[in-house]
Amino acid sequence: MSSQSLFARVLIVAMVVAVSIVQAHDGDHKMNEEMKAWMSYMTPGESHKAMQMHEGRFTTKMMSWEHPGAEATESQGTCENSMILGGRYMKSVYSGTVMQMPFEGIGMQGYDNAKKKYVSIWIDNMGTGIAWSEGSYDAKSKMLKMSGMMTDPTTNGDMPFRSVVEMKGKDSYVMEMFTKKNGQEFKMLRIEYTRA
Repeated sequence: MSSQSLFARVLIVAMVVAVSIVQAHDGDHKMNEEMKAWMSYMTPGESHKAMQMHEGRFTTKMMSWEHPGAEATESQGTCENSMILGGRYMKSVYSGTVMQMPFEGIGMQGYDNAKKKYVSIWIDNMGTGIAWSEGSYDAKSKMLKMSGMMTDPTTNGDMPFRSVVEMKGKDSYVMEMFTKKNGQEFKMLRIEYTRA
């Protein structure tokens, strides 16, 4: 084998090794970037800390409307809010009455660091589906504005809704929910929360 041929082979091997090292480095860099993204996603931040303000037990006054122009139905209840999973989510356990029937519900609210949005789900004993919503907090108006979907059993389909939570301070807040009937938006629910 000539020295020129040997040199060519050594050069090829060196190039392959160099490319492998570069690819491994790029792989490590990509892995580090992915790890940073996951760490950022999983780490509670200021938005999660803000939810802690309403930890604790609240008494509630609920008003609900079946359709536009209907008389409001009023009821009382309680809600216990607690931060779970290392301060990442607020769990709300609601108990009361609706139309003179026992009413129980569980809500989960969080802040999705990747989406930069508040996210929420709700389940209760008045249905078998899961309502979900997402939105953002407006610091100027102190309003958390969410929109989402819930099941409409009269159509077996989804029903869009929006909600607005007014933060009145650590001891009280008000949630209002709106939906549409025959193309007309109306307020279907208002709950006033007062720290017990």
